[in-house]
Amino acid sequence: QELFGSNRGINLLDNQLAQDYPQNKNNLIYIFSGEFGRQLKSNGAGGTEHGNGNTILVYGDQVNGGIYGELFPHSEIELMRNWNRHIVGKTSFERVFAAISEWAAPGSSFSIFPSHTQRSLESGNGLNFLQI
Repeated sequence: QELFGSNRGINLLDNQLAQDYPQNKNNLIYIFSGEFGRQLKSNGAGGTEHGNGNTILVYGDQVNGGIYGELFPHSEIELMRNWNRHIVGKTSFERVFAAISEWAAPGSSFSIFPSHTQRSLESGNGLNFLQI
C-alpha cells in the first residue's frame, strides 16, 4: 500500500526524478528485488521462512509491463502442502539484471555479470520481453 498508486512511494520517486532530470525521464529503469525469497506457506508460528524463489519488479517508461514466467506452477502447488519445502527459482536474478544492463548499456552485461549465461533461465523466457 505504501509503494503503489498515485502519490505513493514509486509514483512520488518517479515524479521527483522527472522534475529533477526531465531529459532522462524516459531512460530510467527501476529494479526492485530482494536477496532471498520467502516460503509460500506459514511455518506454523504465523511467519514464513527464507525461500529460494523470488520476484523482481522492473519498472520504467520503456519497460514492457506484464507478468513473465509461470506463477505458481502446478508442480510447485504440491510443495505448498508442506511448509518447509522450497519453491524452485527458475530464472536467476543475474539473468534478469544482465538483460537490463545490456539493454541500458549494450556490451555491459558480461563485465557486470560475467557468468550470467550459466545461470538458470525459465524455459521459453528469453528476457527480450522487457524492452518496448
